[in-house]
Amino acid sequence: MRLALGAAPGSLVRLVMGDAFRLVLLGIVAGLVGAVAAGRALASQLYEVKPADPAILLGSALVLGVLTVVASLLPARRAARTDPMTALRSE
Repeated sequence: MRLALGAAPGSLVRLVMGDAFRLVLLGIVAGLVGAVAAGRALASQLYEVKPADPAILLGSALVLGVLTVVASLLPARRAARTDPMTALRSE
């Protein structure tokens, strides 16, 4: 719809990627807080593992960030290449 109204394909890709990154950033922050809290609660059950290991926490956040780029860039590029008239006819 935005393309039919004159938006540039690049702005559509930036919009989709920005929305995806906002959601993932919120999820990463909530997950890190939850992981640290759960790690402290289960510290007596963890053998030879720190409850808040920075390498593990950063690694998992990095993996989620990379997966976000792949999962949102492919549909965003496909939407940007869609013919506006075809999109309007299907709505």
